[in-house]
Amino acid sequence: MRISMTYFAQIRRAAGGDTETLELPAGATVADALSAAAAAGHSADFRALTLAPDGAPHANLIVLVNDQPAARGRPAPLREGDRVSLFSPVAGG
Repeated sequence: MRISMTYFAQIRRAAGGDTETLELPAGATVADALSAAAAAGHSADFRALTLAPDGAPHANLIVLVNDQPAARGRPAPLREGDRVSLFSPVAGG
């Protein structure tokens, strides 16, 4: 299945661009998509910003699937044509 990934802020810089399309097996999750993106030649900073040492999505990562917050804990499988957006944590005041 094909999904699109959109990157923002620090993640966009680490990815070297703002969007990409990934080909994933059926039943793949957000964690699978992040692992595939990291394996696609992105910088070590990309992996550090998106994946925890155990390979799960980083706890501070903001993930939207089709403009809706992604489920944590028991993630649902992605579907053909899904749009996954990744944001770095935001702080300020």
